Amino acid sequence: MKLRTIHLVAAGLLAAVTAFGQSIDVTKLDMRSVQSIRLIDKGKEYFSETVVVFVNGGTNDMRIRNMAVKVSLKGEGPEIPLGETTVEEETLPPGAEGKMVRLMLYVGPKDEGTFSRLTKIFNLMGNPATDPELRMFIRGEGEAGQKGGRGWFYQKGIGLDLEFKPEVQRVVLFK
Repeated sequence: MKLRTIHLVAAGLLAAVTAFGQSIDVTKLDMRSVQSIRLIDKGKEYFSETVVVFVNGGTNDMRIRNMAVKVSLKGEGPEIPLGETTVEEETLPPGAEGKMVRLMLYVGPKDEGTFSRLTKIFNLMGNPATDPELRMFIRGEGEAGQKGGRGWFYQKGIGLDLEFKPEVQRVVLFK
């Protein structure tokens, strides 16, 4: 009787792993554009409201949650960190149009080091003709979920490493 029970438990676990063990395909997640980067002065600290359009190229809804994210910019020189945040939960429907996601990044304290870093970023974005290799990186680690027939399937420890080569608007339009 014990041996039969153990076999039934093992068969049940194997069926559960097969049914729920499907991996989340985060390779279908991409960054289409950066809508805006806005610096916010909050007393003794700087924050950046960065609006990014994510595209889910899969067939099911995808969800990222508890994702620690770092955003940086790079030209021909070394990578310059913009800031970091945690994405609590964001659902990304499938489709070519994508979804706008607001990232409220902590840039740093109001000190000389943060100001120096921001100056490098503004110079890099302000004159893209001098540095044609301008790229933005969004890297993170957390949980990713995919909607299935009866609910959501999550996987922890998912790494996110997206690279985007933006086209910086060279003309400011006045209304």
